[in-house]
Amino acid sequence: MTNTRFVSQYSVRPLFSTRTVSPRPRTGAVCACLLLLLISVASTAQQGTPRRDATALTFMTRVLTAAGGGTVVGAIADFSASGSIAYSWGAASVYGSATIKSRGAGQFRIDSRVPGGTLSMVVSNGTGMLSLPDGMRSTIAHQDTLNVGNLTLPIICIYAAIQDTTVTIIDDGVVPLGSGQARKITIQQHFSEKIDPTHSLSADTKRDYFFDPSSFRLLQVRDTVPSRKYAVSGSIQHIIGFSNYQVSNGILFPLSIAESVDGQSTWSLALTSVTFNTGLSDSDFQF
Repeated sequence: MTNTRFVSQYSVRPLFSTRTVSPRPRTGAVCACLLLLLISVASTAQQGTPRRDATALTFMTRVLTAAGGGTVVGAIADFSASGSIAYSWGAASVYGSATIKSRGAGQFRIDSRVPGGTLSMVVSNGTGMLSLPDGMRSTIAHQDTLNVGNLTLPIICIYAAIQDTTVTIIDDGVVPLGSGQARKITIQQHFSEKIDPTHSLSADTKRDYFFDPSSFRLLQVRDTVPSRKYAVSGSIQHIIGFSNYQVSNGILFPLSIAESVDGQSTWSLALTSVTFNTGLSDSDFQF
């Protein structure tokens, strides 16, 4: 059994949902990379015709261009990053250093060196493991492994959505965001009745992307976690914010990433280095 005292102390439940900890908001649904992971089943008959607004596609193409261009983004096979991480839940804050590795859409790992040891989360093609500094390990729920790929680089998900004509892309126009405004684009995958008879899988893929209308940079990704999955009433809003963009190897990359769940800050990353296409292999994502 997972050492839940340690899990609570280091506030990892918002980032990593496991079957062995007490219910808290599942927030592995970061960056909407479920779109990429499920493209393999998208060729099956769909639930209706996907809506793809021409204005949304035009805007998203500009987003892609601002990020480095489709050719450059499409050529990303893997990336590695490092920096610092801060976990917070309630009044507690824990600080450490973090390294991130990501390969394709289905492999991702983050190793955080925190007081007491290393906290690791590894996902590889639908299976995942959370390892605590005290040596305790827990299997990550399958639905959460589908959502953690490419945590820090959502442009890959955007590129996939543009390319995949079975994905709905809706232009919601310019909306208020904080003290300013943002262009809101909704992206959602659809699946066959055989794969998704209750439509819940499709609903879980719905993401709202908020972009700076002038620079075309992504500011936030939002999704709503339904209460049917947790012992809570109502739905839980999950937000990933992106800022401090820098160009690395021709890719516009957010060096600051922060998560909030139901209005509460859970973790933040401050990256200092990013490298692409270094030749990561399956061995980098072993549990």
